[in-house]
Amino acid sequence: MLRKPLESGRQGPNNLGAKLLLAAFLQTLTFFVTYVVVADQSYYPFKKYIFIIHLIITIVLIILFIQYQKYIKREKEHSIWLLF
Repeated sequence: MLRKPLESGRQGPNNLGAKLLLAAFLQTLTFFVTYVVVADQSYYPFKKYIFIIHLIITIVLIILFIQYQKYIKREKEHSIWLLF
């Protein structure tokens, strides 16, 4: 039952790269909604520290997502040349 997604290719590296690109967009949207829309009127005392930490984590995640996407694209190009 659990092998079918792996055998069909739905959970392959190429699909994971596309999903991580979507996750980068959703992470940015979540960050925007959290701090611009909701937390703008918050009285929480450490709001600035949480904002900075969350911003750093968001930037690192997006950079990792993009690097993985480039890695998958490069591996795909190399595998095409290996077939010939």
